[in-house]
Amino acid sequence: MFDVNSPINIDRRGNAFSGLVPTSLRNATQLRVIDIGENILSGSVPTNLGNLLDLFRLNLRENYLGRDFRFLMSLTNCSKLQYLDLATNQFGGVLPNSISNLSTQLTYLSLAFNDISRSIPASLGNFVNLTILILNDNNFIGIIPTSVGRLQKMEIIGLMGNRFSAITLYYQHNTLSHTTY
Repeated sequence: MFDVNSPINIDRRGNAFSGLVPTSLRNATQLRVIDIGENILSGSVPTNLGNLLDLFRLNLRENYLGRDFRFLMSLTNCSKLQYLDLATNQFGGVLPNSISNLSTQLTYLSLAFNDISRSIPASLGNFVNLTILILNDNNFIGIIPTSVGRLQKMEIIGLMGNRFSAITLYYQHNTLSHTTY
């Protein structure tokens, strides 16, 4: 018998699903994993994903999802979120400072292959548990914030394919195993 109170994982990667990300996902309050990357989903990411308080993995990579980041504010309710992959979509514009309000449990963040512009928010340095940060192939400019270099658990950082004015990454700790500029 199916227990509706048991943790739920959705893994539908690479199925060529099209359409919108269903807003009805908010009703599955026991959802822990949403892995719907490598599909043909389009439109905006629903702002009600923040209702999923047990969510710890959200993979939306390689879709055609919308240009705005409004849904990030709703994810601040997901205090268990450890993995967020938004790579290879159509997100554009400025990465809001509110990204720093996401869970401090975040260990993996990928925003690669989008159209994100301006500077990297210094508030990314608030993710004290971050081990992997992938920002490749966007339109970031300026310098890399020193706060990013102070992340003690960082192992991998990808920055190539941007328009930084200086590629000086002050890195205070020796845990960094792989860097791409």
